[in-house]
Amino acid sequence: MDRNITRQQLEWVSRNRRERSRGETLSAVAARLVERAGERHGAESGPRAAAAVAEVTDELFRRHCRVKTLARGLLTVEVDDPRLVGYMRMCWGEPIRERLSKTSSVGRVRAVRFVGAVAPPWGRGGGGREASPRGGMDRS
Repeated sequence: MDRNITRQQLEWVSRNRRERSRGETLSAVAARLVERAGERHGAESGPRAAAAVAEVTDELFRRHCRVKTLARGLLTVEVDDPRLVGYMRMCWGEPIRERLSKTSSVGRVRAVRFVGAVAPPWGRGGGGREASPRGGMDRS
């Protein structure tokens, strides 16, 4: 068996070891287009989803929650108090999904996700005394 590499084999190796083009793949382009289409659909059906949710839920839900987005079959509900996220999910996740799946104007809702609201600036760390809501007087 001849262990010497021919010129043709060497060219093949060097050609295939070159760095590939860093252009965007077709699957990446398709995923981006689908995501954009879902965002546009979510922007159109968000208010309709909020109205449908309001018909099903109670006063506590309406006081602490708001429909944030509806994209690609996922309805995101923002809860202002993180302690209520689990409670709202248990009480309202399935009834909201069932109600919205019956509402043709909203589109197909596969799941409802409950998330906590964004923390205030003093709750994210850093910022020192000036960022604290009590002016840095919290000594607990």
